Amino acid sequence: MRNIKLVIEYDGTNYQGWQKQPKLLTISGILEEKLSKLISEKIKLIGASRTDSGVHSFAQVANFKAESNLPDKVFLKALNNILPPDIIIKNVQEVSLDFHSRFNAKSKTYKYFILNSKEKSVFSRNKLYYFSHKLNLALIQKAIKFLKGKHDFTSFCSTGSYTSTNVRTITNFTVKTCVGKLSFIPIQKYIVFTITGSGFLRKMIRNIIGTLIKVGTEELTPADVKNILKNRNRKKAFPPAPACGLYLAKIEY
Repeated sequence: MRNIKLVIEYDGTNYQGWQKQPKLLTISGILEEKLSKLISEKIKLIGASRTDSGVHSFAQVANFKAESNLPDKVFLKALNNILPPDIIIKNVQEVSLDFHSRFNAKSKTYKYFILNSKEKSVFSRNKLYYFSHKLNLALIQKAIKFLKGKHDFTSFCSTGSYTSTNVRTITNFTVKTCVGKLSFIPIQKYIVFTITGSGFLRKMIRNIIGTLIKVGTEELTPADVKNILKNRNRKKAFPPAPACGLYLAKIEY
């Protein structure tokens, strides 16, 4: 028996999230189907993070156990040959049998991209959140300070979450403006949020970004964000930012 670790890049536009669901097209569902056909074994894939519908990944991590003796390099090439073009395996590696992609993860880093420009780009419509109004990043940075550290994030947890606790720890959270060319859009001005934590609640990051945008437009103050966090009431926060701007960027073990 072998334990195989995968690093996966995907465009989540056409998928109903990571987690396998009956009769729905999902990232893990496609991967399990293709893996099972490739090695003629029934595969159960364990993912590090359950990204939502429309969310993308630069480096999702997953693992599965199998009897197959296919070498890692051959496995990588063969699997990429049968996967759809919006899913790519970046690395295949045999790991210890006790490795668990979700439980062994020490931190996860997400990035959220906003195309902050007066002009739209057709190429970025499913890859960035287009927001034409000016955002006050100085105010957003002040609000972010209240979110760093260990807190109860109930106010930013979407309904339908089933966890033993809504306490999470954000170890790093930054926002900055960039002017340049991403691989999928021409030269534009965009804003990127980078957030690292031990783990995140359902839609927590998008809910936070949606509220911070209100700070950037000066509809809220940084102190309002502090109070929203303390209230532990989802109704006090704002709707989530669209899924298209969110990327799972890195997982540390």
